[in-house]
Amino acid sequence: MFQAVNDAVKFQVGKENGAHLKFSSGDNLMYISSSNFFLGNSSTNFISGSNNNIEISSSNFHLSAAGNVSM
Repeated sequence: MFQAVNDAVKFQVGKENGAHLKFSSGDNLMYISSSNFFLGNSSTNFISGSNNNIEISSSNFHLSAAGNVSM
């Protein structure tokens, strides 16, 4: 689905009741629904999640999937 009304853009990709991405510039909304995700570059900085775990890494911070924090 894609709409452009009054300078506002809306779109949705994927299944409404499954994995999907919604965006609405008029509502200032970006919604991502997925059981697994990865944002970033695995060798520099990223946020990832799967199997009920989340991992966050940046230049001076790392939160492992086990919950350990390194700074």
